[in-house]
Amino acid sequence: MRFIKRLALAIVLGVIIGVWLGMSGTEFNTSTLIIIVACAVIVIYGALLMQMNYVLRYSRNNQAVDKCIRKLSRTVPYYAAVCDLIDGKPESAAARMGNIKSDKLRAVMGANLAIASERWQEAEQHINRQDNNDVKYVSRALTRLLQDDQSGFEQSMRMVDHPGLKYALEAEAAFRQGDLTKADELGDLAINNTAGLQRYALIRYRELRTAEPNRKTYF
Repeated sequence: MRFIKRLALAIVLGVIIGVWLGMSGTEFNTSTLIIIVACAVIVIYGALLMQMNYVLRYSRNNQAVDKCIRKLSRTVPYYAAVCDLIDGKPESAAARMGNIKSDKLRAVMGANLAIASERWQEAEQHINRQDNNDVKYVSRALTRLLQDDQSGFEQSMRMVDHPGLKYALEAEAAFRQGDLTKADELGDLAINNTAGLQRYALIRYRELRTAEPNRKTYF
């Protein structure tokens, strides 16, 4: 239904452009009209992609981010797995791993799942396949922290550039030390210094962990 609506919008937009060109004295035939409609389709879908990219990267509206990833989850297995994780369903997320075609995205999801299950060797294998500096070293720092390797944790955290993600790691360290007040302060800083899906995920993970009776991590 959405595709039909967008196609209809593209046709209407194409007709408007065609009428405008006709009034301007431009000569065109059937092929020209098809090209106009095709260009209108590209413009509409390009605008939609830019909107999704903005929401996932920069929006601070949780409802908009939630709506965006739920929509993407219908057709993109990675986002379906992300929705499972933020809904507290790691088993369902793990079942989707085979459907994620991108090696990079599969490595990100695989590392998250392995860390949550304390499968350290598997987590390290997934982390080694990641190419984003912040994603790689956040995951590595967290694995070191959860294994009580403070030196390895600090070394990996120094490699993280994003201030919000650094605050998130520091919140995890404070939580491991039993200082929940400091962890909350750093957690708030992490959330305030992130946006888009990163911010939304931190908020949802904190909500999930807070509800766990035997909480092991802050986020």
